Amino acid sequence: MVQQPLRLFFLVALSWSLFGCKKSPPPANSPFVGTWTWLQTREGINTLVDQSSGIMKRLTFTASGMCTITHNDSIASNVLLMVLSPYVIKADPVINTASYQVSSHPALPCDPDALPFLTIQNFGSYQYKIVSDTLFISWSPCLAPVINVYIKNP
Repeated sequence: MVQQPLRLFFLVALSWSLFGCKKSPPPANSPFVGTWTWLQTREGINTLVDQSSGIMKRLTFTASGMCTITHNDSIASNVLLMVLSPYVIKADPVINTASYQVSSHPALPCDPDALPFLTIQNFGSYQYKIVSDTLFISWSPCLAPVINVYIKNP
């Protein structure tokens, strides 16, 4: 008797995870398309790490849905777009290439509204916000407290 409600719960959860968020390949005129250079990592108004550290991180997004990440910091694969302390600067840059998607879904429990997420294949999902030529990236789900700031190259 207990198995029936449990089975129903898992089916609903599975359906929501597969179909509950709106995923799409980036459109050709996506604001992501282009090259972005990491500027700093902030927590609130405080700068935690900036370019004076020697860290270089560049993101290049194509209209075909590919992302190239060039960086000289040693990081865990699940936070590839983030720059966090402690860090190690590598002698030679590393280049990672993967597909990306943008999606929109609630970030429960902090926000029931649909929020924008950037998912890089094999490298995780990040909440993002683009304002003019500035890209703000954070771990899911609430664009806080640590935010990485990228500036779009002309």
